[in-house]
Amino acid sequence: MPLTKGRRSILEKTKASLSSRVAAVLAACLFLGCAKTDKGPFFLHPDTGLINASKAYAVDNEKIVFNGSSVRLSASLIRDAPHDMPQTIKRLHEKGNIIISMEIENNSERKVLFDPTHVSLIYDKGVSIDRPLDYTDIFEQIVNKREDAEFEAEEELRGIKSDFYYMPLTIGPGQREQRLLIFHSLPQSPEDAELTIRELYIGRQSIDIAFPFIVKGQLP
Repeated sequence: MPLTKGRRSILEKTKASLSSRVAAVLAACLFLGCAKTDKGPFFLHPDTGLINASKAYAVDNEKIVFNGSSVRLSASLIRDAPHDMPQTIKRLHEKGNIIISMEIENNSERKVLFDPTHVSLIYDKGVSIDRPLDYTDIFEQIVNKREDAEFEAEEELRGIKSDFYYMPLTIGPGQREQRLLIFHSLPQSPEDAELTIRELYIGRQSIDIAFPFIVKGQLP
């Protein structure tokens, strides 16, 4: 069917509109750097640029290490669940929960007090903030619809109480603790993340610690 003058005009306007939209998308990509070009799954990797700028931090493989005069802390993302990980935590890992292994070593002569309620996982400089799951949060995640669900969930949780941080913990001089921090799944397309610990008490004094990460696909 031959194009009438009216149809030709509509077609030309449509083409012009599409061209302008494509140009706008390309301009946005150039301006923003087309943020995530690598393919998932995405993981938290140490931000070596920020870490190398501080003498107190170092990177050991994919683990960030903070070496203070009184305490040593290390944090790393659990990407592949080890075979000896409790089945309850493995299921949370398979569901996409962010699980970070953190070790606290007390090198002072005073007690160290760590409170997981003072921990945050901050994405994109504060755009999104997550807190570690506590005992009740994990209970709600593992409970099912069977009649004996609550009893089974309680039994499961009793078996992993010493595997994750969910309540204030005191670490004596010369002692160390290694447990898991369990968070919700990764929010959509963050660029960076920071694990922050506020008011880690060493005796009567407290310090704040931050572990910087970037969010990228699997690195070689």
